[in-house]
Amino acid sequence: MKSMFSKNAAVLAYNENVGSIQVAASSSALGFKSGTTTPDHCLSQSNSKTYPLEYSLYKADTGNLWTGDDIRLYYFNTTTNDANGLPWPVNQMYTVYHQDTGQPLSPQPTAIFGAYGDGEWVYSDPWMPRDLTGDGTNNGYFPIALPDGSVLTAADGEQYRLKAKFSIEAPHAMQSSSCNSLVLKESSPVPTALSCGSANANRNSPIPTAPSQFKWVNGVKQF
Repeated sequence: MKSMFSKNAAVLAYNENVGSIQVAASSSALGFKSGTTTPDHCLSQSNSKTYPLEYSLYKADTGNLWTGDDIRLYYFNTTTNDANGLPWPVNQMYTVYHQDTGQPLSPQPTAIFGAYGDGEWVYSDPWMPRDLTGDGTNNGYFPIALPDGSVLTAADGEQYRLKAKFSIEAPHAMQSSSCNSLVLKESSPVPTALSCGSANANRNSPIPTAPSQFKWVNGVKQF
């Protein structure tokens, strides 16, 4: 496999438990071609972490997407860590006050969520630096990770549920020895030798034929 963006090449092998990956600057420089079988990355098929980028907000009683003028919600943690097993933020950059009494909330919320107009676009605070690859370098800032369906309660007692809209899933990195059962090798047949009209490209099934007549329903072509 060769990236069209970074011009780097990679080869991978996987089973139901792990995935083995080698990377190089070009296909000819991949380690397995010179007898090196140790992967650059050995990834578990389980124990991955999910980092939400955006959330959507729904009414807890109906399951419908929230709509309205403006809403502000607070989340108070009841566990030691977030959904990825990472510590909650220690404190906010500012003190959160009750909108009616003007007194500081006690305890202070772990996170703040809100939306304008509808629940399709939810803002949140804080965003935390996260290391997605386990190499000790932060890969960006992300909202705190909450499980889908987490309940938030407004000041009037109305309840809402959060659902991740966009997320990054980071697989769990393992020792290279955990991928010893996998063999990195050339694919067969070579992908560039395949074509849409060949049996191999269709998983050795008969090549489908185009229908002689199309039907249209609401402007969409039906096969």
